[in-house]
Amino acid sequence: MNVSNAAMGTGVLAFPLAYKQAGWLFGTFLTLGYGVIMTITLIIIAKAARQYDAISYQDLLGQMFGPKTKIFLMCE
Repeated sequence: MNVSNAAMGTGVLAFPLAYKQAGWLFGTFLTLGYGVIMTITLIIIAKAARQYDAISYQDLLGQMFGPKTKIFLMCE
């Protein structure tokens, strides 16, 4: 829930400009399309976290890809 809350929180700030440039019909289509993509992505992350018994996203990256790739992906 925290990941989806953060992703939606920052996205909402860009809605007025996006709708102004894209128009209401295409803007609504894009919003729904990206909403579906984000939902699928979060479901995949949640299933992987359950499979690897990870308590955080960082822990999941470390378990799935190893410590070196985790550092690279987290830009530490």
